[in-house]
Amino acid sequence: MVHKKIRESNKKNQYICALKIHKYKHEIISIQIQFTGVINST
Repeated sequence: MVHKKIRESNKKNQYICALKIHKYKHEIISIQIQFTGVINST
């Protein structure tokens, strides 16, 4: 029973980590787009 709970919480943590990484990548991409936009405009 305890083992199952641990596995479920690990799954949850992996999911949260994946979401954070996804958000982080998205922010990096948008920053890169803004950055290249600034370079192109000058």
